[in-house]
Amino acid sequence: FDQDAQATCSAFTEDHHVFAVLTPEIFDHDTLMSCLSAHHTPLLANSVNIYDQAYANRYPGLFYAVATVFGDRWAPFINALVAKNYFPKTAVIGLIRGTWPEDAVAGQTITNALKAHGFAVKDTVALDDEASTPDVAHVLSTMTSIQLRFHSEGINYVVFEKGPVFPYGFMVAAQSQGYHPHYALTSQANLGFIQANASSEQTKNAAGITFSGLPSHPMVNSATKLCHSISSHTGSYCGPLLLLAAAAKRAPVLNPTGLGEGMKALGRSFVSPQALLTDFAAHYQDGGAGMRTFGWDGACHCFNYTGGVQRIP
Repeated sequence: FDQDAQATCSAFTEDHHVFAVLTPEIFDHDTLMSCLSAHHTPLLANSVNIYDQAYANRYPGLFYAVATVFGDRWAPFINALVAKNYFPKTAVIGLIRGTWPEDAVAGQTITNALKAHGFAVKDTVALDDEASTPDVAHVLSTMTSIQLRFHSEGINYVVFEKGPVFPYGFMVAAQSQGYHPHYALTSQANLGFIQANASSEQTKNAAGITFSGLPSHPMVNSATKLCHSISSHTGSYCGPLLLLAAAAKRAPVLNPTGLGEGMKALGRSFVSPQALLTDFAAHYQDGGAGMRTFGWDGACHCFNYTGGVQRIP
């Protein structure tokens, strides 16, 4: 992934001299952004990675997580589940996260939020994320030993900071051993993939929050309708494109610094096809500002909402 990212950056900054780069997913950790930064080129992304504000501060005005929420803002993830009485007093909790610095921050945010409600994390496993396609098989195989470890420790609630390989791999391994803990997930886990591929005996115990919609119950607003009217295959590109256009219109000057000012000027006005709510005034580099709780619905064999839209501070 790092080699692909470096080649992409070179093509955009040396061959074509683009103003900004848009991507539906970032698979490398920092290769693409650090290279683009050297050329003062902004990146608008929907990422499988969970960054934090400290990471974004390294690239002021250049890095934007279009529709997600930085990991150091994830306390509402736990607060919303606690409000739904998801964790009983008998919950024995395990946490699985990545190993990058931002993953550690997100994991600590989750741990602190649980502690604030009187829950302790019994065990935390930090696992290297896949750095190439072949690495996926290694990550999946590693989940066998992790679920055995959690099972032996009596862990009956597993919180995932990453997805979808981590939760899916764990569910497959747990199912083979007849182990059925409850799972706390977010929409970062690619819920569509899990819904389509994981055993319903595993997903029936899953709940969490989504920052966007759900695979069987997608969000509908003026932006989603516009994107669908352009093409049914726009996927995750439409959101970054709309955001770039909206911020550029409000930029006092069309350069990276002006783009950052344009982002802040959007405030809460931007309607995203990928975020329930936005707030670029308060968090201009990760404008996601809404969430909804969900759980497994046996009637539709799918994830379904269990609450309305809540604003994330």
